[in-house]
Amino acid sequence: MKRYTIFLVICLVFAQAVFGGGTGDSPASQNPGGQQCMAEGIGFTLSAYNPRGSFEKLYAVREESGSHSAPEELTRTDALATDMNLTVFHFNDLHGHMTDQDSKRGDTHRVAQMVKIVDAARKNADERNIVLFFSAGDEHTGTPFDELLGWNAQEFIVDPAYRILSAAGVDATVVGNHEVDRGYELLAKGARQDAAFPVLSANIVGSRWATPDVIKPAAIGIAKGLRIGLIGLTTPEETREATVEDPNVRIAAPLESIEYYLPRMEPFVDVFVVLSHLGFEGEERHRVSVGDRAIAEAASRCTGKPVLVIGGHTHSVLNKDGLEAANIVEGIPLLQAGSYGAWLGRMDVSLARKEGGYAATDMKAALLPIKSRDDRVASDQKGWANLEHEGDYDGRFEKENVEPILTRLAGKMKERLGRTAATQGFSTERILAERYVGECGMANYMNDMIVARSANFPGGPVDLAVFNASGIASGVDGNTDVTFGDWFKVMPYADNIVIISLSGAQLLDVLRSNAQRLVRPEELAGTKPVALDGFVSRGFLHFSSDLRYEIRLGANAEAATVENASFRGVDLRKTPDKIFRIAFSTYIANGFEGWKTGPVGAGLPQGVLAWDLAALDKLDTGLVYRNEIIAGIKEWGRIAPSGGAAGPLDGRVTIRQ
Repeated sequence: MKRYTIFLVICLVFAQAVFGGGTGDSPASQNPGGQQCMAEGIGFTLSAYNPRGSFEKLYAVREESGSHSAPEELTRTDALATDMNLTVFHFNDLHGHMTDQDSKRGDTHRVAQMVKIVDAARKNADERNIVLFFSAGDEHTGTPFDELLGWNAQEFIVDPAYRILSAAGVDATVVGNHEVDRGYELLAKGARQDAAFPVLSANIVGSRWATPDVIKPAAIGIAKGLRIGLIGLTTPEETREATVEDPNVRIAAPLESIEYYLPRMEPFVDVFVVLSHLGFEGEERHRVSVGDRAIAEAASRCTGKPVLVIGGHTHSVLNKDGLEAANIVEGIPLLQAGSYGAWLGRMDVSLARKEGGYAATDMKAALLPIKSRDDRVASDQKGWANLEHEGDYDGRFEKENVEPILTRLAGKMKERLGRTAATQGFSTERILAERYVGECGMANYMNDMIVARSANFPGGPVDLAVFNASGIASGVDGNTDVTFGDWFKVMPYADNIVIISLSGAQLLDVLRSNAQRLVRPEELAGTKPVALDGFVSRGFLHFSSDLRYEIRLGANAEAATVENASFRGVDLRKTPDKIFRIAFSTYIANGFEGWKTGPVGAGLPQGVLAWDLAALDKLDTGLVYRNEIIAGIKEWGRIAPSGGAAGPLDGRVTIRQ
């Protein structure tokens, strides 16, 4: 058994003096004198909890100097009279996939399926069983639901994710990096208006909007007498900081946050749940410098109480077939449930009563598949049983909570933008095959569209436009009308356009770095090939048509080089001092996916280092990349190799051995 902190010992001695030692069967809240343990460096505020969740009372915890009296129900000096069982359901990186609409396959009711599972468990739980429901962040950005958020406080209508998840009975969430894609003011407004549960982050500091009363650093929830400590951690690597509207906001070091809150909360907690949107170390798609493994190691040093780490950010599928030994660090399980609502994680923990608290004596984990819909498959066809059908989700929940929001979106999603040509050059199959390995027709079309529309940009036209491969998620069928909803699937991320000025020499450096990032032929072979239909987070960039270059693969990624790079036919080596105005998305311009210092990661050798775009001066146009593309489609009326923008493939980048 790990040693308790000195502070806990002081609290225990104090409690024994007041209660005469006691048996531990009665909580300290029964102290008739009302005396309490004192908390050093943290304060407690009675806070709202989700009435559809499992908490009966919730205290927000925040950093406060000095000593403060702890609430009476938190000062119990021993465990409850019996052993307890904890069932924790969890998901992460939902990205707006509460309900996926599809006119051909039928709608997939992802959250409503989760509700059916969680509600059944809660209904069957006795007094010794507690059922909790958590999200590990990134509920936003990725589906048409985002349009109801607006782009500023004046345009805000509703936060669909927070409102639907509140109705679903979620007990708490953490701020993910995509929660602030549209700024901290909108995050705060959505949390205030639509989140019935605590939205947590212990390491968002200095915000004008995401203040501790709105985005809580930590909390302690009480369920059936058990005191459950909650701490939220947000990734510092891909989250917006120091924005124009919120210049002092920053993301503090997560290890410092966990080391601050855990030992100070320990005297008042029976079990900890860390909601971590930091990522899983070892995940090849993302570079994670401090992730859940490091958090578990730190937690084991800070507390002797049971701890669960529920993770997100890297979209990792962990413990699919049971809790894996590799995902247990110092006795602390690491959990993560993929992304986009494909899985609902379940963790069962037996809490054995012992002197001074509980021990986790048995831990079991699994991922429960959330079924996708496809009404085109008949009941006698293969795979029918693995698809969603009417009895698989809570229809009442869907009707009362999701459908009203979908009704608000209906007109927007059906809006016709234009028509595709007969060519299949923009099909989903083609786009997924192209985007990470070389020239991509959809990226060509989008970048050329941005250049064509840039005449009215702040500061005038741009010379080039750039877009990252991972920002293109789908394609469009040939010879068909394209709606707003269709294009949202192509570009699910809400990036602004920023302009960066690069010299010819710097542009060559960017191209050399880019050459090292593409998925190489040898990565598509072997026993574990890179999945091109997945998220390869190494920042491979596509450029508009005035830039032409060749990538020489070389023997490996570190040896990849660039040749014959030219702008409008002029060799870049001859114009090292020429300044180019280049339109980037905010995602890449802020250094994400390896465009700031350090190794690129994402499966690349450690010797493949980033080129630091994040350090350069930027002009934020205030324009949304996707909205500019949509405006261009409306203006030209079609998505085709011609019609105002070039494409799909014109040889602007060639790959040679």
